[in-house]
Amino acid sequence: GNTVKLWSSGFSDTIKSSGNAFCNLSITSSLVAYHKLDEGTSTVANDASGEGLTGTISSTPTWTTGTNANYYGADPGAVTLAASRYITMGDVSPVNFEYNQPFSTSTWFKTTSNTAMTMVSKSFGAAGDYKGWNVQMGPTGANTYLYFQVLSSVGVSNYLEVRTPALSNVYDGNWHHILTTYDGTADVTGVKIYYDGSSQSLTENVGTLSSGSSLVTAPYSIGSRNTTEQFFAGTLDDVRVYKRVLGTTEAADLYAGTHPDEGTYTLVDALDVNNNLTISGGSLDQTSSNFDVTVGGNYLNAANLTTRAS
Repeated sequence: GNTVKLWSSGFSDTIKSSGNAFCNLSITSSLVAYHKLDEGTSTVANDASGEGLTGTISSTPTWTTGTNANYYGADPGAVTLAASRYITMGDVSPVNFEYNQPFSTSTWFKTTSNTAMTMVSKSFGAAGDYKGWNVQMGPTGANTYLYFQVLSSVGVSNYLEVRTPALSNVYDGNWHHILTTYDGTADVTGVKIYYDGSSQSLTENVGTLSSGSSLVTAPYSIGSRNTTEQFFAGTLDDVRVYKRVLGTTEAADLYAGTHPDEGTYTLVDALDVNNNLTISGGSLDQTSSNFDVTVGGNYLNAANLTTRAS
């Protein structure tokens, strides 16, 4: 049946059913990819954004406990990757950004390896001149840089690359969070990297992104670049991509284990969904009304549902 999508983007609104039932209802936002990595078995990585970007793990992974069992409502699992093991969603358009489009990425990770490794990427590798976008770490002596790149072509130095200061605890085997934001201005001032909730001062390695296109047919990949290099040796959890710039408060929210506040829908009367109800962005607040919510099929809460008092 048909699905009604309600887009939540920093505003408040109401849902009024007037005694009618939705076939399927999806409350979504700027979140265009969300791999919780809670499966605990198999080689499938499901997408909770509502965009349907189901991932395939290249070989049998090691499933383990997540960042914090109480984060984001419940975070029971994570996945450990290694050399030549990665997650690929294929060439998918929701995360294929032109260099003048804003977007953000959010990833939890832990590792004991201080090598050049990619957390999340939609970028060609060396054979494809690295075109696209990429989030990675790289060694500098005993310390580590965190990098963000948007690239039209490395061969003609037409790309933007920034890095954090040298960080001493990136590969200490503990959970860490990285949030990158890019405002589409093709300038280093339009990039922010938050590490464990704190905005970092950034160094511009290359800042000549001014022409061409960063759109690529390379696969959207977690734990590798183009599924061919910079494999992540460690554990990854709760990987997200938003098609907008997240702010300082939202960076703090994600680091604290709560979903960003992207607007709230409040019920005016009882909500009846014949099939599936999906909340992948924003909030559905039931407390101020105490109206019933009835779902005949599947219910997915990958964002914020505030339930009624009784």
